[in-house]
Amino acid sequence: MDPGHGVVLKNVDVALSEADVVRLLQEQNLSALSASRFHRTARGKPAKALPLMRVMVSDEAQQMALLSSGAHIMGTHCPAGPVHNKADSASARGWTPDGPQHRPNRQPPKPEPPPAPTTAIEAVAPLQMVPYAEQLAQKRASVLEALEPLSSASFQVDSVLPSPRTEGYRNKCEFSIGTDASGQPCVGFVVGRQSGAHTIESPASVSLVSSEMRAAVVRVEAAVRRSSLPAYDRGASSGFWLQLACRQSFNSGSPPQLLLVLTVKTQGYSKADVDEAVNLVSCELQSAPLDPAVRLSLMLQRDENSVASAASGDCELLWGAAEIEEVLCGLRFRISPASFFQVNTSGAESLITLLRSQCALTPDSVLLDVCCGTGTIGLCMAASVKRVLGIEACAAAVEDARRNAQHNGIANATFVAAKAEAGLKRILADLTDKE
Repeated sequence: MDPGHGVVLKNVDVALSEADVVRLLQEQNLSALSASRFHRTARGKPAKALPLMRVMVSDEAQQMALLSSGAHIMGTHCPAGPVHNKADSASARGWTPDGPQHRPNRQPPKPEPPPAPTTAIEAVAPLQMVPYAEQLAQKRASVLEALEPLSSASFQVDSVLPSPRTEGYRNKCEFSIGTDASGQPCVGFVVGRQSGAHTIESPASVSLVSSEMRAAVVRVEAAVRRSSLPAYDRGASSGFWLQLACRQSFNSGSPPQLLLVLTVKTQGYSKADVDEAVNLVSCELQSAPLDPAVRLSLMLQRDENSVASAASGDCELLWGAAEIEEVLCGLRFRISPASFFQVNTSGAESLITLLRSQCALTPDSVLLDVCCGTGTIGLCMAASVKRVLGIEACAAAVEDARRNAQHNGIANATFVAAKAEAGLKRILADLTDKE
């Protein structure tokens, strides 16, 4: 495989920016470091964006996972292929599914792409109908396949550590707003194109979505249907109602906190129209307590980009709290709308507990947390070591890590905003001989 751990993703919506793709992959627990869009160039003509992106990930395991299964981005399956070289070309910077560039007559027919999902389960939870024990067996088999080139080495692959919670576990979900198969406004997941239009389906059948989030979706959808402003049309790149993002706590008391971020496209709409429409949602959410009960907050994101379907823009607090607090391994983490946090809280606790037992940490240990994100793993192990040194390329995530350390009174953790290679060299140079 490419020593840089790169893959080329196909079928990536040309309206998505490189930053959008990195963020969407990271939210699927894929450690995407960067993405670069390929363009077709012709003499005398402007470059044309192609639905292909080179994505760099942190390690070979992530690379192999993408090559095996691809990724789902905005409801579209994006298969992955290897990067053969770093030379740009008219198609895909050194990669095609079938062979050399610029030889269309010599290439065999391209395989048919997998069919687009037709249900919300197929779009976001394709393994939901597979018994959980079988899911774990499939994941272990994938690991064994990825390790096959190292078969000469001596190692043992344990069984996959199961998640303590397999339903309603996601602490973050993003629900698109559009129209369902009957043309009615709908809040849910994009399930593909039907009759030339992107279709949205309710999350009611998706078991990984919590009952609290589903209740909020029903309220917001009711308000959107009463509104005179249209739901966003991803095919025409027009409309007002774009997205509802939800972040929920599970371990910070009862009832849980639920932070909603409503994203609307404001270009072409007057302030009065925007305020009236948003007030419909606000009133609907406050008309009666949600069932199950939550500590509810609402934020508004005004997206002035008239084309891109990925949400962007600053968030404004309408009422409630601008962040939630989640407890992980006894530590309290403050989570804002843009913060990165493991989407399965109980699963993350099991993972960190296992890592702590495997690392043989002592009071003299120095723990290097490379690509640390918001510092979750390192901070949860800080009490067992002399100090924690975290490295993360995203400056905003580093600020969150520092803030979480201060919030928990952890003084032996340092976080550096740098790419892994540069940051690691800097940190290693500062270690003492004993360390």
